[in-house]
Amino acid sequence: MSFPRYENYKDSGVEWLGEVPEHWGVAPLKRGFEVRLGKMLQPESSSHDELLPYLRTANIQWYGVDVSDIKLMWFSQKERSQLTLQSDDLLISEGGDVGRSALWRGEIDNCHFQNSINRVRARESNSGGYLYRHGRLVKFNGLRLKKLFTGPPGGGGFCRLVSRV
Repeated sequence: MSFPRYENYKDSGVEWLGEVPEHWGVAPLKRGFEVRLGKMLQPESSSHDELLPYLRTANIQWYGVDVSDIKLMWFSQKERSQLTLQSDDLLISEGGDVGRSALWRGEIDNCHFQNSINRVRARESNSGGYLYRHGRLVKFNGLRLKKLFTGPPGGGGFCRLVSRV
């Protein structure tokens, strides 16, 4: 399949991307989405913590979020405000099948997430669903995502990548 060329092109400013049609906007991923890593396991409570449901890598499946086995963990008020899931949040696994992702649809009220999951939340008019579908397209076209999610030697993972992109 071949598409007609646009009349004018410009440099995207991204080495691997090259030129793009002149009317396209090009911006770092971090400008359109907020990426946050979840909470490390906390077996005991401290003052004012609340025992709440959370997702872990096992809950993130390619077909969606599996809520048949939900665990509970202690969350402080600050953690609750930062780590509560919202509908259309994209959840990306850093463990198991690296890059496995699912969209959160609000299956459980007041749900949070563990540090083996990156939450990607759209800013302004962007869509977590669009990013999810793009990720599935890349995955199922056989491109390898492992480097993307594990990052360079020394760690950093997806959150570090997005902060640089």
